[in-house]
Amino acid sequence: MHAENIHALSLAEQGELGEIDFTRITISTSCNSEIKKEEIIKENLSFVRSLHQNQIKSLYASSNAEETVFLISLQFLNDSLSNIFLDFTFSDSDSYIKKFEISGSDGIYEYHSGQHSAFYSNFLISGPYDPCFYSSVLDNIWLDELLQSIKQSSKQNILMK
Repeated sequence: MHAENIHALSLAEQGELGEIDFTRITISTSCNSEIKKEEIIKENLSFVRSLHQNQIKSLYASSNAEETVFLISLQFLNDSLSNIFLDFTFSDSDSYIKKFEISGSDGIYEYHSGQHSAFYSNFLISGPYDPCFYSSVLDNIWLDELLQSIKQSSKQNILMK
């Protein structure tokens, strides 16, 4: 897991933000590999689930025809929400943009890789975004099933429950 994700997750786990009710993640990077796109999606789903500490109640996903831009909306059993926007067409292949916001009952935490004051996992951001997370066998099964639901929702324009 990237250092900025670890830091945000530790704040949430310590209760610094209260109960998490909304998260938004945006990643813009250059990516032509289907496998890498799936890994980036899985990394962000895993991060969001860790923040919300709840099961997913429903999801809706949309993408462009080429499946290079995705918007994934999740609702959890406690009615908290998450939006994940992934743009794999970012024109600068030597960099990427990563932003996330975590809104809780006691505060908001924001991260933006493009801001000079941002908490960096690597002082010099170079190259496209690389996913960095560990998942157990059971988590990987769950993530694979969720990835299939995202693709189905996107292709069929339906809400998945």
